[in-house]
Amino acid sequence: MKKILIIESDKENRNQMVEIMRGLGYITIEASNGQEGLYIATLQNPDLVVIATRLPEMKGYELMQMLRKNTDMAFTPFVFLCNAQSETGIIGQSPMSHIQCIQLPLNKAEIKKTIEKNLQTGSNELMAFERTYDEVLTSINNYERRDYNMFLNIITGFTHLLIHFNCLPTQKRNNFLMAIYNSGISLKRLLATIHTDTEPQKGFLVPIIFQYD
Repeated sequence: MKKILIIESDKENRNQMVEIMRGLGYITIEASNGQEGLYIATLQNPDLVVIATRLPEMKGYELMQMLRKNTDMAFTPFVFLCNAQSETGIIGQSPMSHIQCIQLPLNKAEIKKTIEKNLQTGSNELMAFERTYDEVLTSINNYERRDYNMFLNIITGFTHLLIHFNCLPTQKRNNFLMAIYNSGISLKRLLATIHTDTEPQKGFLVPIIFQYD
């Protein structure tokens, strides 16, 4: 059964959302402010987060950014609760434009459709990332450690992941960038030895595959 975290400071809206979610068969957990939501989300690792656009301590988008840095929540879908049509317009012009919004007052049919769609999207994105990541590692491990094809596959493979999966947590993105950088240096050194017809230099830099996670 899917677990939904609802972060909303307005008690009436939060209770109504909880009631609808439970009626649709979801497990619900609640938070009344951003700090509480941050703590509970990190602890509970929900399948989807419903979050108000405005909270007492921070904006909903700021909280989402903080949660997305958590490796376990990199692909967790977020849905925003919007108080008015004007607030929806603000979202459309912000970095949240790709996030869906549920309008208040709440409508059960709309909520059901939005939640189901976002749960499926989050699952598809995670599966796509894991499949692509496995393909990249396989393409890397198919070559000897000093084969230039290995370095090329690291550079192209991890660049592909960075471009197509922009919700990756900061640490994983940094690991991929370091792997690309190290591979570029190693490839440059390897090409230098080919041109000079000499043995590879001492201290030849080779990225370690298992450190990419």
